[in-house]
Amino acid sequence: MAAEGGAEGEEVPREAVPPLDEAQVEERSQLWDQIFLEYPANKVKLASIDERKAKATEEVAWNADQSLTYSELDFKTVNNLITMLKNQHTRLYAGAGIFLDLGSGCGKACVAAALSHQFEKVIGVETIGCLDEFAQKANENYKAVVLAGDPAPEKAEIQFIKDDFVANLAAIVEPFASQIAVCMAVATCFGDEQMKALATLADKMSDNSLFVTFSQKLPDALLGGDKKLPQERFRDNLKVQLAKRGTDPANVTIDESPPDAKPGGWRLIHEEDVSLPASGAKTEDGAAMQLPTKCFVFKRIPLPVVEQPQGEAEPAEQA
Repeated sequence: MAAEGGAEGEEVPREAVPPLDEAQVEERSQLWDQIFLEYPANKVKLASIDERKAKATEEVAWNADQSLTYSELDFKTVNNLITMLKNQHTRLYAGAGIFLDLGSGCGKACVAAALSHQFEKVIGVETIGCLDEFAQKANENYKAVVLAGDPAPEKAEIQFIKDDFVANLAAIVEPFASQIAVCMAVATCFGDEQMKALATLADKMSDNSLFVTFSQKLPDALLGGDKKLPQERFRDNLKVQLAKRGTDPANVTIDESPPDAKPGGWRLIHEEDVSLPASGAKTEDGAAMQLPTKCFVFKRIPLPVVEQPQGEAEPAEQA
């Protein structure tokens, strides 16, 4: 079937969706607030703590597993992230690619992502029962809202899965790993098992997909090349050029995006200081307290295509 607007057999190029404009940001921020009106951060955090206490035993204290510590992202943080990704690192298309949040809590980041861009699907995975219940209710609220526009823009479908992404990664996440456009994890309190699960999933994701983590980077063993940001590589190459005797700085030309030592694989392409909501905590003047941390963005760079010399037969497939 020919693509709409093109001749028979001709594929029409897709157009990347730009970031939200100011009016859309204001509208969807208000919608997000309405969706979670009954789920303020302090209420959600206390419910999470109570459930962990109820499941505790004499051998295992309720706060022993720090990976279950509650944290959340608001609409502004997620929308700013997606805006930055669109402007600097990738092209996101309407109805294409999955957004995945590992440890999705009550679903605030997932709903924010769905309001910021029309992904093919937004999926959150959370193991704590009360948080999953809040997320399911928030999803019903999300389904009821109508975006401004004539006609109203389509919304991404959201699915919340109650499960342990570490214990059941192969069953619940890996089947759609190749469709993930953006995977996100607030890894502030993640331990070794959670970080290994992130690495296992990343290894199964497709070229040009993105992995966003907060507080902790993806395990170093997963990354290839010289592990430098492009701007750091540019700076180092510039220093080498300027160190040559007799070099005129005005005539130095440096590749704006110099390649690293090893082509292909996961790369750290961006990092920045960010402030995250402190789960309902307030400052003395009543403002929401913010906790400083770092956001890391990784991209899976495709391996270069190696052309075979003409006349050279391809190796036979092994039985």
